[in-house]
Amino acid sequence: MKLNITVAFLVALLSEDVAVAAKTKSKTSRRAEANGKKVEPKFATETRKLYGEEFFEQRYVTIIGNEDVAFTGGFGSQGPEKLLGSVLYTSGGVYKEEDVVIRPRTAQGGKRFAGGKQPIKFPARRTNFFITGECTTTSAGSDIEITGHTCFYTLCLGGGGNNCVNMYAGGPFLFTPAASSQQGQTPALPPTFDGIIIGGVGAFAGISGFFQVETKAGRTSFNDLPQLGLIAQQFDLVTSMPLPEAPGPQLAISNVAGDSLAN
Repeated sequence: MKLNITVAFLVALLSEDVAVAAKTKSKTSRRAEANGKKVEPKFATETRKLYGEEFFEQRYVTIIGNEDVAFTGGFGSQGPEKLLGSVLYTSGGVYKEEDVVIRPRTAQGGKRFAGGKQPIKFPARRTNFFITGECTTTSAGSDIEITGHTCFYTLCLGGGGNNCVNMYAGGPFLFTPAASSQQGQTPALPPTFDGIIIGGVGAFAGISGFFQVETKAGRTSFNDLPQLGLIAQQFDLVTSMPLPEAPGPQLAISNVAGDSLAN
């Protein structure tokens, strides 16, 4: 998989002295090759060098519950100002890609989920692996069309929830949330977008790099309240230091000797 970042963005972010190398493979690629499978790398190169510093790649899937989404309206009551300045706040759990199963689903009453799919199976959320997001509409073409945004994410990966990566994305973002929102139609998913890693705290202090966000599944239309469903997003990160994999299902020891149960 290749991050769709423009040359201008790369020049601004990394400068003309960026040297790209592919010397190591991700854990996923190594496991697949060991099993005799050929897989395409998630990025054009899975390990990169920036000013002699090695970069690493990692993928996470985040699940955001309906109760963990908040929206505040824009500056005005009509026209573009109705969306301009509006903010979407989110928070959710962080998982390995292989632990999340997403399938086609239809909501109660014939409502359609954005993208026509929903996460139907994933592990219990860990309190120390989570993400928070804040996306603001910075430009709008009308009261239903977003043309630009800024997003700040805090991705926490262990350490009691204190080892976190801070991420920023901003710029053009063409999305019409009301597209295909009539009864019985499937709402559109937002477009994929890129951003930069602006630092971190705890074990990730001083981290840098960039990332991409792809929404895999979403809620029912905001025009048909109450909204139902979960938001599933895929985060692909390329960073200056390795990041841990998200934890899998917890194991609980049963009262039968030798047995274990996946929660």
